[in-house]
Amino acid sequence: MIKVEHIVSPYLSSNMYIVSEESGSKVIIDPCDTCEAVAAGKGAEFIFLTHEHFDHISGTNLLAEQTGAPVLCGDICAKRLSDPVLNGSRHFNAFAILRGQPCTVRVGDFCCSADRIVRHDEKLIWNGHSVTFLYTPGHLDSCFSILLDSMLFTGDTTIIGTDGKLAKCDPHYTNMYREHTLPLLERLPADTMVYPGHGKPFCIGDITLMDALR
Repeated sequence: MIKVEHIVSPYLSSNMYIVSEESGSKVIIDPCDTCEAVAAGKGAEFIFLTHEHFDHISGTNLLAEQTGAPVLCGDICAKRLSDPVLNGSRHFNAFAILRGQPCTVRVGDFCCSADRIVRHDEKLIWNGHSVTFLYTPGHLDSCFSILLDSMLFTGDTTIIGTDGKLAKCDPHYTNMYREHTLPLLERLPADTMVYPGHGKPFCIGDITLMDALR
């Protein structure tokens, strides 16, 4: 039986997920660097990144070193991981203040790297479970979602706003969301559980996917 553990990071309250089996086998999605996260991530076999923003990658180096697990992400994300400006770490504290979510931790320049680049619709098997990497731009042009069996981990591609609706995608990537992401999400079964980069999980059939284009 699969278990999904949810850890909220101190960086914009982003979500780290640990998917584990009764055997103790685990995969990590969007690792953060808190003591709780590092302890919970022990024994992970894979580390998956949905995109390169600092609040979703802060624990990558710590957990990769601790577990020896390979880091997997898309090609655009991989190119930006090593740049503190492009991954947002250099100006993270100022950005967090502008967002109204000031961070009590002083963030300095951060970089990490990927061990393996994944492509759209690439698949792997983790202990008998199907893992599919899906290109889902909208928040950024680099975003990937991870479909693990019937669970979809979307990073910041799908986030529920304070109004209870799907948050609007970045205007720069509206066309990419419309052409790539929307058709893909619409094909998923209505009972697919979505685990977003911020906020609580939800059923994809309970939201209006077009709201991201409003």
